[in-house]
Amino acid sequence: MYGVGGIPHSQWNGSTSNVGGGAGTLPAYINLYNSISSQDSPAEMNLELNTNNQGQLAFLLDVTLTGDITTTNNKIVWVLTHDWEPGQSPDYFASVILYEQTPFDLTTSGETGYYEYGFDMPANWDLTKMKAIAMIQTFSGDHKIHQAAITDFTGLLPMFSTNITEGPAYLGVQFNSTSFPQTGIDMWEWDFDGDGTFDSTQENPYHLYTVPGVYDVTLRITVDGETEETTATELITVTDGSAISGDLSGIWVPDFSPYYVTDDVQVSDVDELVIQPGVEMVFSSENLLTVYGSLVASADIATEEPIIFTSDTDW
Repeated sequence: MYGVGGIPHSQWNGSTSNVGGGAGTLPAYINLYNSISSQDSPAEMNLELNTNNQGQLAFLLDVTLTGDITTTNNKIVWVLTHDWEPGQSPDYFASVILYEQTPFDLTTSGETGYYEYGFDMPANWDLTKMKAIAMIQTFSGDHKIHQAAITDFTGLLPMFSTNITEGPAYLGVQFNSTSFPQTGIDMWEWDFDGDGTFDSTQENPYHLYTVPGVYDVTLRITVDGETEETTATELITVTDGSAISGDLSGIWVPDFSPYYVTDDVQVSDVDELVIQPGVEMVFSSENLLTVYGSLVASADIATEEPIIFTSDTDW
Protein backbone atom coordinates (compact mmCIF):
# COMPACT_ATOMS: atom_id res chain seq x y z
CA MET A 1 0.00 0.00 0.00
CA TYR A 2 1.50 3.31 -1.06
CA GLY A 3 1.42 6.20 1.45
CA VAL A 4 -1.97 7.93 1.38
CA GLY A 5 -0.87 11.29 2.78
CA GLY A 6 -3.86 11.78 5.05
CA ILE A 7 -6.55 10.86 2.51
CA PRO A 8 -9.27 8.76 4.25
CA HIS A 9 -9.11 5.13 3.20
CA SER A 10 -10.44 1.72 4.23
CA GLN A 11 -8.63 -1.58 4.65
CA TRP A 12 -10.74 -4.71 4.24
CA ASN A 13 -8.84 -6.89 6.72
CA GLY A 14 -6.70 -8.14 3.84
CA SER A 15 -2.96 -8.53 3.56
CA THR A 16 -0.99 -5.46 2.52
CA SER A 17 2.44 -4.80 1.12
CA ASN A 18 4.01 -1.40 1.78
CA VAL A 19 6.08 -0.59 -1.29
CA GLY A 20 6.98 3.01 -0.46
CA GLY A 21 7.83 5.40 -3.28
CA GLY A 22 6.03 5.71 -6.58
CA ALA A 23 8.71 3.85 -8.54
CA GLY A 24 7.80 0.60 -6.81
CA THR A 25 4.03 1.00 -6.81
CA LEU A 26 3.13 -0.24 -10.29
CA PRO A 27 5.37 -3.35 -10.32
CA ALA A 28 4.07 -4.39 -6.92
CA TYR A 29 0.48 -3.96 -8.10
CA ILE A 30 1.12 -5.93 -11.30
CA ASN A 31 2.70 -8.79 -9.35
CA LEU A 32 -0.28 -8.93 -7.01
CA TYR A 33 -2.75 -8.74 -9.89
CA ASN A 34 -1.03 -11.53 -11.80
CA SER A 35 -1.07 -13.73 -8.72
CA ILE A 36 -4.85 -13.60 -8.35
CA SER A 37 -6.30 -12.76 -11.78
CA SER A 38 -6.25 -16.36 -12.99
CA GLN A 39 -7.99 -17.73 -9.90
CA ASP A 40 -11.67 -18.69 -10.18
CA SER A 41 -13.96 -17.79 -7.32
CA PRO A 42 -15.51 -20.81 -5.58
CA ALA A 43 -18.84 -19.00 -5.02
CA GLU A 44 -21.69 -17.30 -6.85
CA MET A 45 -23.61 -14.62 -4.94
CA ASN A 46 -27.00 -12.98 -5.52
CA LEU A 47 -27.39 -9.99 -3.21
CA GLU A 48 -30.46 -7.84 -2.58
CA LEU A 49 -31.01 -4.86 -0.30
CA ASN A 50 -34.67 -5.07 0.68
CA THR A 51 -37.01 -5.18 3.66
CA ASN A 52 -37.46 -8.33 5.76
CA ASN A 53 -40.47 -9.77 7.60
CA GLN A 54 -39.64 -7.67 10.67
CA GLY A 55 -39.94 -4.45 8.66
CA GLN A 56 -36.20 -3.83 8.82
CA LEU A 57 -33.88 -2.95 5.99
CA ALA A 58 -31.91 -6.12 5.24
CA PHE A 59 -29.14 -7.71 3.21
CA LEU A 60 -30.63 -10.80 1.52
CA LEU A 61 -27.96 -13.11 0.12
CA ASP A 62 -28.16 -16.37 -1.85
CA VAL A 63 -24.88 -18.28 -2.23
CA THR A 64 -24.02 -21.25 -4.44
CA LEU A 65 -20.58 -22.85 -4.18
CA THR A 66 -19.03 -23.70 -7.53
CA GLY A 67 -15.86 -24.99 -5.90
CA ASP A 68 -14.59 -26.11 -2.51
CA ILE A 69 -13.61 -23.57 0.15
CA THR A 70 -10.73 -24.99 2.17
CA THR A 71 -9.96 -21.99 4.35
CA THR A 72 -11.13 -21.77 7.96
CA ASN A 73 -12.80 -19.08 10.05
CA ASN A 74 -14.85 -17.95 7.06
CA LYS A 75 -17.33 -15.11 7.47
CA ILE A 76 -19.74 -12.95 5.53
CA VAL A 77 -18.80 -9.29 5.78
CA TRP A 78 -21.77 -6.91 5.44
CA VAL A 79 -20.95 -3.33 4.42
CA LEU A 80 -23.34 -0.45 3.80
CA THR A 81 -22.07 2.76 2.23
CA HIS A 82 -23.63 6.20 1.82
CA ASP A 83 -22.56 8.82 -0.73
CA TRP A 84 -20.11 11.14 0.94
CA GLU A 85 -21.58 14.22 -0.74
CA PRO A 86 -24.43 13.89 -3.28
CA GLY A 87 -23.61 15.22 -6.71
CA GLN A 88 -19.91 15.48 -6.04
CA SER A 89 -17.60 14.79 -8.96
CA PRO A 90 -16.03 12.27 -9.01
CA ASP A 91 -18.88 10.29 -7.52
CA TYR A 92 -16.96 7.40 -5.93
CA PHE A 93 -16.56 8.94 -2.46
CA ALA A 94 -18.66 7.23 0.20
CA SER A 95 -18.82 6.71 3.94
CA VAL A 96 -19.14 3.27 5.52
CA ILE A 97 -22.23 3.52 7.73
CA LEU A 98 -22.53 -0.16 8.64
CA TYR A 99 -19.90 -2.91 8.99
CA GLU A 100 -20.77 -6.32 10.44
CA GLN A 101 -19.60 -9.95 10.24
CA THR A 102 -21.53 -13.21 10.53
CA PRO A 103 -20.33 -16.85 10.21
CA PHE A 104 -20.24 -18.53 6.79
CA ASP A 105 -20.64 -22.32 6.91
CA LEU A 106 -20.53 -23.61 3.31
CA THR A 107 -17.41 -25.51 2.25
CA THR A 108 -18.23 -28.03 -0.50
CA SER A 109 -18.95 -27.43 -4.18
CA GLY A 110 -22.69 -27.63 -4.92
CA GLU A 111 -23.81 -26.44 -1.49
CA THR A 112 -26.26 -23.54 -1.34
CA GLY A 113 -27.20 -21.19 1.46
CA TYR A 114 -29.41 -18.21 2.26
CA TYR A 115 -28.15 -15.50 4.59
CA GLU A 116 -29.86 -12.41 5.95
CA TYR A 117 -28.71 -9.49 8.01
CA GLY A 118 -31.36 -6.99 9.10
CA PHE A 119 -31.01 -3.60 10.75
CA ASP A 120 -33.10 -0.55 11.59
CA MET A 121 -32.56 2.37 9.24
CA PRO A 122 -32.21 5.82 10.84
CA ALA A 123 -34.55 8.46 9.44
CA ASN A 124 -31.70 10.56 8.02
CA TRP A 125 -30.41 7.81 5.71
CA ASP A 126 -31.29 8.25 2.03
CA LEU A 127 -31.79 4.99 0.14
CA THR A 128 -30.97 6.64 -3.18
CA LYS A 129 -27.40 7.20 -1.99
CA MET A 130 -26.74 3.79 -0.42
CA LYS A 131 -24.90 0.69 -1.65
CA ALA A 132 -24.95 -2.74 -0.02
CA ILE A 133 -21.83 -4.92 -0.24
CA ALA A 134 -21.41 -8.53 0.89
CA MET A 135 -18.10 -10.45 0.91
CA ILE A 136 -17.19 -14.03 1.75
CA GLN A 137 -13.82 -13.76 3.46
CA THR A 138 -11.53 -15.95 5.51
CA PHE A 139 -10.27 -14.45 8.76
CA SER A 140 -7.31 -16.78 8.97
CA GLY A 141 -4.06 -16.74 7.02
CA ASP A 142 -4.01 -14.05 4.36
CA HIS A 143 -7.67 -12.98 4.88
CA LYS A 144 -8.52 -13.93 1.32
CA ILE A 145 -11.83 -12.67 -0.09
CA HIS A 146 -13.48 -15.56 -1.97
CA GLN A 147 -16.31 -13.55 -3.57
CA ALA A 148 -18.11 -10.21 -3.28
CA ALA A 149 -21.30 -8.57 -4.53
CA ILE A 150 -22.73 -5.06 -4.55
CA THR A 151 -26.25 -3.72 -5.09
CA ASP A 152 -28.58 -0.76 -4.70
CA PHE A 153 -31.91 -1.04 -2.90
CA THR A 154 -33.89 -3.61 -4.89
CA GLY A 155 -37.26 -3.91 -3.15
CA LEU A 156 -40.65 -2.27 -2.86
CA LEU A 157 -40.80 0.32 -0.12
CA PRO A 158 -43.79 2.67 0.16
CA MET A 159 -42.70 5.98 1.66
CA PHE A 160 -44.15 9.48 1.62
CA SER A 161 -43.80 12.99 2.97
CA THR A 162 -46.30 15.75 3.76
CA ASN A 163 -46.21 19.52 3.79
CA ILE A 164 -48.01 19.68 7.15
CA THR A 165 -49.30 17.27 9.82
CA GLU A 166 -51.30 19.48 12.18
CA GLY A 167 -53.58 22.48 11.91
CA PRO A 168 -57.15 23.75 12.01
CA ALA A 169 -59.95 22.57 9.74
CA TYR A 170 -60.15 22.70 6.83
CA LEU A 171 -56.56 21.41 6.77
CA GLY A 172 -54.97 21.05 3.33
CA VAL A 173 -52.30 18.35 3.17
CA GLN A 174 -50.06 17.73 0.17
CA PHE A 175 -48.82 14.12 0.09
CA ASN A 176 -45.71 13.22 -1.93
CA SER A 177 -44.66 9.65 -2.64
CA THR A 178 -40.95 9.01 -2.05
CA SER A 179 -41.38 5.27 -2.59
CA PHE A 180 -38.99 2.71 -4.04
CA PRO A 181 -38.42 1.82 -6.77
CA GLN A 182 -38.22 5.39 -7.99
CA THR A 183 -39.46 4.34 -11.42
CA GLY A 184 -41.77 1.54 -12.52
CA ILE A 185 -44.52 1.85 -9.89
CA ASP A 186 -47.83 0.90 -11.54
CA MET A 187 -50.23 2.19 -8.88
CA TRP A 188 -50.36 4.34 -5.77
CA GLU A 189 -53.34 3.89 -3.42
CA TRP A 190 -53.95 6.28 -0.53
CA ASP A 191 -56.22 5.94 2.50
CA PHE A 192 -56.22 9.38 4.11
CA ASP A 193 -58.45 8.71 7.12
CA GLY A 194 -57.71 5.16 8.25
CA ASP A 195 -61.15 3.78 7.36
CA GLY A 196 -59.78 1.00 5.14
CA THR A 197 -61.03 2.58 1.92
CA PHE A 198 -58.56 4.00 -0.56
CA ASP A 199 -59.39 7.60 -1.41
CA SER A 200 -56.92 8.43 -4.19
CA THR A 201 -54.76 6.75 -6.82
CA GLN A 202 -52.65 9.80 -7.65
CA GLU A 203 -48.91 9.67 -7.12
CA ASN A 204 -48.82 12.95 -5.16
CA PRO A 205 -52.37 13.80 -4.04
CA TYR A 206 -53.75 16.77 -2.12
CA HIS A 207 -56.38 16.11 0.55
CA LEU A 208 -58.57 18.52 2.49
CA TYR A 209 -59.46 17.40 6.03
CA THR A 210 -62.80 19.01 6.95
CA VAL A 211 -63.51 17.34 10.30
CA PRO A 212 -61.36 17.73 13.43
CA GLY A 213 -59.72 14.50 14.57
CA VAL A 214 -56.59 12.36 14.44
CA TYR A 215 -56.04 10.31 11.29
CA ASP A 216 -53.93 7.35 10.16
CA VAL A 217 -52.62 7.47 6.59
CA THR A 218 -51.85 4.40 4.45
CA LEU A 219 -49.99 4.22 1.14
CA ARG A 220 -49.98 1.05 -0.94
CA ILE A 221 -47.84 0.69 -4.07
CA THR A 222 -47.99 -1.93 -6.82
CA VAL A 223 -45.17 -3.04 -9.13
CA ASP A 224 -45.71 -5.90 -11.61
CA GLY A 225 -48.57 -7.29 -9.52
CA GLU A 226 -46.62 -7.19 -6.25
CA THR A 227 -47.89 -4.85 -3.53
CA GLU A 228 -46.48 -3.33 -0.37
CA GLU A 229 -48.10 -0.86 1.99
CA THR A 230 -47.17 1.29 4.95
CA THR A 231 -49.33 3.04 7.55
CA ALA A 232 -48.37 6.14 9.50
CA THR A 233 -50.51 5.99 12.63
CA GLU A 234 -51.96 9.21 14.05
CA LEU A 235 -50.06 11.19 11.42
CA ILE A 236 -52.59 13.98 10.80
CA THR A 237 -54.16 16.05 13.60
CA VAL A 238 -56.99 18.39 12.64
CA THR A 239 -58.04 20.91 15.31
CA ASP A 240 -61.07 23.15 15.75
CA GLY A 241 -59.18 26.43 15.45
CA SER A 242 -59.09 27.32 19.13
CA ALA A 243 -55.28 27.37 19.47
CA ILE A 244 -53.35 27.87 16.23
CA SER A 245 -49.58 27.98 15.74
CA GLY A 246 -46.94 26.92 13.23
CA ASP A 247 -47.57 26.23 9.53
CA LEU A 248 -50.91 26.94 7.85
CA SER A 249 -52.47 25.27 4.82
CA GLY A 250 -55.99 24.69 3.55
CA ILE A 251 -59.24 26.66 3.82
CA TRP A 252 -60.61 28.57 6.80
CA VAL A 253 -64.40 28.55 6.85
CA PRO A 254 -67.10 30.33 8.90
CA ASP A 255 -68.15 27.03 10.53
CA PHE A 256 -64.95 27.06 12.63
CA SER A 257 -64.69 30.83 13.08
CA PRO A 258 -63.27 32.56 15.01
CA TYR A 259 -59.78 31.14 14.49
CA TYR A 260 -57.58 31.93 17.50
CA VAL A 261 -53.89 32.42 16.67
CA THR A 262 -51.94 31.83 19.88
CA ASP A 263 -48.39 31.86 18.48
CA ASP A 264 -46.54 32.94 15.34
CA VAL A 265 -47.91 31.33 12.17
CA GLN A 266 -46.76 31.13 8.58
CA VAL A 267 -47.83 30.00 5.13
CA SER A 268 -44.79 28.19 3.68
CA ASP A 269 -43.57 28.85 0.16
CA VAL A 270 -45.28 25.78 -1.34
CA ASP A 271 -48.56 26.16 0.57
CA GLU A 272 -51.79 28.10 0.21
CA LEU A 273 -54.28 29.36 2.80
CA VAL A 274 -57.72 30.46 1.61
CA ILE A 275 -59.82 32.53 4.03
CA GLN A 276 -63.53 32.51 3.19
CA PRO A 277 -66.01 35.37 3.72
CA GLY A 278 -67.30 35.69 7.26
CA VAL A 279 -64.16 34.34 8.96
CA GLU A 280 -62.72 36.13 11.98
CA MET A 281 -59.07 35.71 13.01
CA VAL A 282 -58.16 36.62 16.58
CA PHE A 283 -54.45 37.13 17.30
CA SER A 284 -52.90 36.94 20.73
CA SER A 285 -50.54 39.75 21.66
CA GLU A 286 -47.58 40.34 19.29
CA ASN A 287 -48.06 37.17 17.24
CA LEU A 288 -47.17 37.32 13.55
CA LEU A 289 -48.67 35.93 10.36
CA THR A 290 -45.88 35.51 7.77
CA VAL A 291 -46.72 34.55 4.20
CA TYR A 292 -44.08 32.93 1.95
CA GLY A 293 -46.59 31.05 -0.18
CA SER A 294 -50.12 32.11 -1.14
CA LEU A 295 -52.75 33.80 1.04
CA VAL A 296 -56.19 34.26 -0.53
CA ALA A 297 -58.67 36.38 1.45
CA SER A 298 -61.98 36.30 -0.43
CA ALA A 299 -64.39 38.61 1.39
CA ASP A 300 -67.81 39.40 -0.09
CA ILE A 301 -69.00 43.00 0.21
CA ALA A 302 -72.28 42.21 -1.54
CA THR A 303 -73.41 39.95 1.28
CA GLU A 304 -71.67 42.01 3.95
CA GLU A 305 -69.38 39.14 4.89
CA PRO A 306 -65.99 40.70 5.57
CA ILE A 307 -62.88 38.94 6.80
CA ILE A 308 -61.92 40.31 10.21
CA PHE A 309 -58.37 40.42 11.57
CA THR A 310 -58.47 41.38 15.22
CA SER A 311 -56.60 40.96 18.49
CA ASP A 312 -57.42 40.12 22.07
CA THR A 313 -55.39 43.18 23.16
CA ASP A 314 -55.30 46.84 22.19
CA TRP A 315 -53.79 47.55 18.78
